[in-house]
Parts: sequence; C-alpha cells; structure tokens
Amino acid sequence: MQASNIKKIERIQNCILWRVFSNEAEDIKLKNNGETNIDFLFCGTRFIPPSVIYENREGFKLNYAHEGMWGRANYFAYNS
Repeated sequence: MQASNIKKIERIQNCILWRVFSNEAEDIKLKNNGETNIDFLFCGTRFIPPSVIYENREGFKLNYAHEGMWGRANYFAYNS
C-alpha cells in the first residue's frame, strides 16, 4: 500500500445487529464451555458509502460487493 493514502479509520456499527450478534455469541459460549472463536476484522469501502452498510438491517450484502481478487465477495482482513 505504498501508493495509498489512508484518510480515516473509524468504528461504526448497527446497534440492532450488534445486539443480535452479542446474543448469538453468548449462546455459543454457553454451548462450548465459555469458548468462542470470534475475530474482529476490517472491511473497507470504495464505492459504497459506509452508511449504506451499517444502516441496513442485513449488514453486509453481496449486492453491494464489487469484483475482488477472488471474484465478487465481501472481503475482510485482520489489518487495515
């Protein structure tokens, strides 16, 4: 990313979807003796405003995705 210029990184979230996620994570903990396998990842947007994603009731939708290295998909990464 030598030619890239990152302007801003910020955390945004849909509170309703976060609550659903949190409840599911708690259920998984109960079933697996307190263990979960959850990673918090980055996802960037270039053409779609982030608000379109976080204000949507379904979160990340494939119809917002563009062609990437491995085809049309939502791509996430450990590092920004």
